[in-house]
Amino acid sequence: MSKKKKVLYFVPDNPFNNKAGNITRFVKMLDYFNRKSEEFDVDFITERFWGNWNDESIRMFADKYPTINLVVLDRKIDRKKFLSYIFKYKIWEFIFGFAKNE
Repeated sequence: MSKKKKVLYFVPDNPFNNKAGNITRFVKMLDYFNRKSEEFDVDFITERFWGNWNDESIRMFADKYPTINLVVLDRKIDRKKFLSYIFKYKIWEFIFGFAKNE
């Protein structure tokens, strides 16, 4: 009896935001890993802000890829460290949020 191969798959994007060509490639990989669940034990890691993940997209992922473990990382900095919070989170959130809306 062979063991499952463990795969750690990191993509910061959301597979349900069809705005870029790289999404097609990594969705195909997710489909492959989902089909081959008897061979692979997959952890898919993504980033909440960059990928624009919300509760609905997390549910959609669980429905479409039931054999893949989804881990959504939060990049948010602790507000108690005010300067770090401003420079490492809020400014970037403003810049990238503004860029995504255009």
